[in-house]
Parts: sequence; structure tokens; C-alpha cells
Amino acid sequence: MMFTLKNVSYTIKTRKGDRTLVNVPELRIPKHKFTALIGPNGAGKTTLLNMLSGDEEPTTGEIRFDDYLLQDYTIAELAQKRCVLPQLQHIPFAINVMAVLSMGLMPHGVSYRHEGAHNVMMEVAEHLQLTHLLDRTYQVLSGGEQHRTQIGRVLVQALFELETCGEDRLLLLDEPFNHLDLYHQKHLLKYFKTLQEKGITIVCVMHDLNQALHAADQCVVLKQGELHGVYQVNELKDGRILGEVFNIPFVELTNQEHPNAHSLSIFGYE
Repeated sequence: MMFTLKNVSYTIKTRKGDRTLVNVPELRIPKHKFTALIGPNGAGKTTLLNMLSGDEEPTTGEIRFDDYLLQDYTIAELAQKRCVLPQLQHIPFAINVMAVLSMGLMPHGVSYRHEGAHNVMMEVAEHLQLTHLLDRTYQVLSGGEQHRTQIGRVLVQALFELETCGEDRLLLLDEPFNHLDLYHQKHLLKYFKTLQEKGITIVCVMHDLNQALHAADQCVVLKQGELHGVYQVNELKDGRILGEVFNIPFVELTNQEHPNAHSLSIFGYE
């Protein structure tokens, strides 16, 4: 297992007393799989991801990462084992896209002039359609181009270590498909499949349920801070469980000419 959680909770103090944002009695996240974290707004998806990354410590319980307590890793050790894409990212100074991608090399102590690092950066840039933007100033890019650049930075970090050391790597992504048009969403999903085949584990907060059902191997479903369950994708495709979680009926859409095509819709009910 990549992660094992037992009796994990995260509680904050408010004027009205303690408030538990996440409560997970038990959870296992396997290696080399794509795990989607899904649920309504405020369900605790980002908080759970932040605990998995080590950026937040649980109030109670334990999280084991590769069989060791997550809290026992140093920041430097975590930087070489897992790569994190947060929702909000801001670069306050003017640098080009190449420089942003090279930030992914910082945990490894090498520069973009390193032959192996340069090859990884070029591979990532090609897959994310960034090659023609490498000399462009980051701040003048569109929102979608900036987001692809930040995704690229995280992938450079993961792939360089994987290519040089051959060890398993982990991607923790908070809504990576936000700000991307349909064309780039499709290509990113395809690239994620390639990364899984290389031995990378992906844990991803997702709001688009159809994307999650298409891309993920399993879905961790949260509702109001509680773990509703861990489901294989086929268990969710009829919309019944997700209807309970989101408190809205879903219509299952299929296409006889394309049996692999499947989606859920909120339209069709009065």
C-alpha cells in the first residue's frame, strides 16, 4: 500500500467550538493506481489531500506512507517521494515557462543543464503542449497555459526522480483539470495513464464526476467530512450512490454504438 490511514481526523477550533473537517476511520490507497477524491463542496477533499502530502498534520490517528509514519519523514525526504499540485499557485516575479518547469528540479539539487533533467523537461513540455511557450513570460500566459505550466513543474519533479532512481513516485493533485479546455483535459488524462504505466501513483481531487469515472481505478467518496466509502468505478456508474452523496438524481447515459462511452447527467428529471 502507498497510504494506510487509521482513525484519522482533522479538527479546527471555531467560536462555536471544535469543528471536525475530516474523519476517516480507515483508508488504504494502493500503489500504481489512480485514486480520485470526490464529494460535494466542503466535504473535506482538499483537507484530506493536504494531510496525505504532509502539509497538514491530523488531529488524531496515524497516516503511514510506504509503511512508515508520515510524520517521521523530513521535508527533504517528502520532496523526493511525492509531488504536490495545490489549487492556488502564484508566482510574483517575472520568469519564463522554462524556469517554472525547472523549479521541479530543485528538490533534486540539479539544474536544467543536467542532461537527464533537460530530457525530462522536454518530454513534459511536449506532452502538455508547452514547447512553443518555453521562452514566454509566465505572467503573460492565459490562465489555462499557466495551469499547464504548473502541472508541468510537478511532473518534472516526479519524472526526474523516477528516471534517475527508478523508484515509485506519488502525485498529489488538487483539481488539475480546472482551467483546462476539453482538448487539454483529454490529453492530460491520456498522459496520466502513461505515467501510471511508468510506476507513478496518482491521488487526485476531482469535481467532474464523469472524468473521475473515466480515469480513476477507485474513488474515495467524502460527504460532510465523513468517509462515505471507497468504491471501484463500476460501483458508481449507475449514479445511485453518487445521487445519495450529492443529494441529486443522476441519469445514466450510454451509447450502444460505443459501449465504452458512459456518462452521468443531472438533466432529465424535473
